[in-house]
Amino acid sequence: MRVRHKTFKSSWSSWGKLFREAAAFATTIGPQRLINISHSVGGIDGGVVTVWYWDEEEESVPEEKREATPERERSDADSRIRGSIEE
Repeated sequence: MRVRHKTFKSSWSSWGKLFREAAAFATTIGPQRLINISHSVGGIDGGVVTVWYWDEEEESVPEEKREATPERERSDADSRIRGSIEE
């Protein structure tokens, strides 16, 4: 599973309209996939409402774009050591 979001923003629409659009989307994904609905105001976008949800689909992330973690760094180091020993 992967966390996704959908953003609703407008500098012209009312907060009521933005929240109705976000609520309609949240209803379509269902309560079992909904994580949270957040909002903010300011800047050139005006009002922003974001729906955070779980997506069943896994998206492939290229190796170079993956976030480094201590576990991954140890695994990469182990692979390099094994590779140099086997050569």
